[in-house]
Amino acid sequence: MIFTIIVPVYNGEKYLRRCVSSVFHKNKTHQDFEMIVVDDGSTDKTPDILDEMEKELGQLHIIHTANHGVSHGRNTAINMAKGKYILFLDSDDYLLSDWHDTVSKCIADDRDWYIFDFIKKYTNGHERKLTYSAEGDHLRWCETKFLTSNQMNPCWSRLYKKSIIDEYNIRFDETMSVGEDVDFALKYFEHTRSVRIVHTPILYKEQRKDGVMHSISGQKYLDQDAKLLTLRKQYMDKANRMDLYQQCLRLHFSAVTNVLLRAKDTELVRELLRYGYIKDLAAELDGKGLSLMKKSELLLIRLGKAFPVSSYFKMKAIFLRFKKDFVE
Repeated sequence: MIFTIIVPVYNGEKYLRRCVSSVFHKNKTHQDFEMIVVDDGSTDKTPDILDEMEKELGQLHIIHTANHGVSHGRNTAINMAKGKYILFLDSDDYLLSDWHDTVSKCIADDRDWYIFDFIKKYTNGHERKLTYSAEGDHLRWCETKFLTSNQMNPCWSRLYKKSIIDEYNIRFDETMSVGEDVDFALKYFEHTRSVRIVHTPILYKEQRKDGVMHSISGQKYLDQDAKLLTLRKQYMDKANRMDLYQQCLRLHFSAVTNVLLRAKDTELVRELLRYGYIKDLAAELDGKGLSLMKKSELLLIRLGKAFPVSSYFKMKAIFLRFKKDFVE
């Protein structure tokens, strides 16, 4: 078995058939891949749809579990996977019809990790190919992006070697609901010796309004963002890349300001400003390389006064909504 496609799903009746069908489209004659879908305790028609499709498609394997979260679903499938390479999908993703030809041609050079471009589909119907503009040493480029941007965050649109995952017991952290894919990919990257970035898209990724930031509290989001910063810092220490630390702090400062942007009232802002992670981050960040707007936000946060911080972010939210409406 060469490929295992892993899809965790919870209440995905709206998109699930499209996702599964895209994997098998034009590829039913190939016997070198399997697809494992983990139903994470769905309460809609997802279990029925999956059971029906499993009868039709011999390479489709369905696992029904209680609701434990996306990381548990992926880990469950990893334990069962028989493919040399693993490809993760979300249940609302779907593959291009020639995905099998694309990935089959690529793996001839036997790299540890393959990173593919993808096509972003927006709510207004527009599509845009998103490409990874790596220059020079791809390993070094990936490392820098892992530590200083969100560009390498997703676990989808990549091929992982199952042997590396098994040898180093790399799994998704089931205690995390934010950044679990970054944690997984960074641990995998530590043991990666060769990377190929492929400028051919293999999947469609749809823009969704119901992102994870809107489904958990600001405090919990910051707890998990703090954990990600710690993971990145530990990596930088080991890899002698502390030269990237301030860039890394700027990345996490943007996460903090996004949480403050969502805060609905001054009392919540006051509570967040007391949070040690925000205080420590603001104190460590030197401000170099920040835009004038971000420098202003850093100064306000350092002052620690809830009312001016709350007022500023309320005005910013209004401006961003107006800007979005104007552009659309």
